[in-house]
Amino acid sequence: MAYISHLLVLAVLVVSPFDSPAYAWQEEGLREAPHPQNDLSPWIYPQRLTEKYITQILELDGIDPAEINPAAKEQYSAAWAGIESGPGRIIEELAEATILDPKNSERPTYIATPDVLRLLEARKKAFALATQADDILFQELMAGQSTPIQQNIISLKNQRKADMHQLRTLLPGSQIHLEEIINELNIDDLVRKTIQLIIEEYKTERTPLIIKRWEDLNKLDTSEVNLHIELGPKWQQVLNGELKSQAFEQLRRIDSARIRTEFPLRELNSNYVQRIVKILPSPLSMDFRSRCNTTIYPKIYAEINGLEEISEELSSLSGIQTKDREAIKERVLVFQEKNSKLV
Repeated sequence: MAYISHLLVLAVLVVSPFDSPAYAWQEEGLREAPHPQNDLSPWIYPQRLTEKYITQILELDGIDPAEINPAAKEQYSAAWAGIESGPGRIIEELAEATILDPKNSERPTYIATPDVLRLLEARKKAFALATQADDILFQELMAGQSTPIQQNIISLKNQRKADMHQLRTLLPGSQIHLEEIINELNIDDLVRKTIQLIIEEYKTERTPLIIKRWEDLNKLDTSEVNLHIELGPKWQQVLNGELKSQAFEQLRRIDSARIRTEFPLRELNSNYVQRIVKILPSPLSMDFRSRCNTTIYPKIYAEINGLEEISEELSSLSGIQTKDREAIKERVLVFQEKNSKLV
């Protein structure tokens, strides 16, 4: 299970945004101390790959780190020096003055000034340069390696890009960790290998969607800041009824556009859940679908569990006729069946 081992290393040694569920795999002391800029939210500042991460992914594939051209790591360090002295420096200089909570791992709250526009442009450049540095590094790591090892590294590169650009979602189904759910199931090796190939396809398709959403949200942040600058700090008190309504409508459209950025991810996740359900044998397919739904719709499934408990308690009461017990069970089963088809 080299693939799982690589994901463990990625979870431990790369600073993922928004305290990703991958951190459940972390072990004390395995992650290197972050670089000084890493106390800023990963929403604002990209995170650099650590030396330990690079070394361990090589060792997992049986590659002696000494065999890698030293110029590759030097080139990566030089690229990051350019980020830190260029757009990174601008971000650090402007963050405290333009963001109310620059260390918050959720979506930051901007203070609408022209400096925020400079920060957002610097952020865009920093992430682009970080992605370019990663691509060059991973390409060097793949050089001269066997096809299976190259495939492992490509998978890691896709995961790294997704982690770096992943932003918090709001809609049910926009974000789900299919590989984690699959790993919890007791699946035979042949089926697991088939599903693992599907998971790789899924991640390959998911990564550009995550990056596209990141780019769209950056544009929407810029549009919102521009609008607030144009309106002025006290626009809600100053503008008359019609102009105020127009301003609220513009802001509402921006918020709606933010929600729509999640649609492609949600559709992709739903398609792959359905695809995996068709491959798994019957009992496991139901278990998999249920686990997916529990992750996507936690409140609904909390209600289902509560209904089951109430049903059991009612059925155990003396004085309840057999036909009534059966009716209660039947209603619970109908409710379960209805909600098992959410995804």
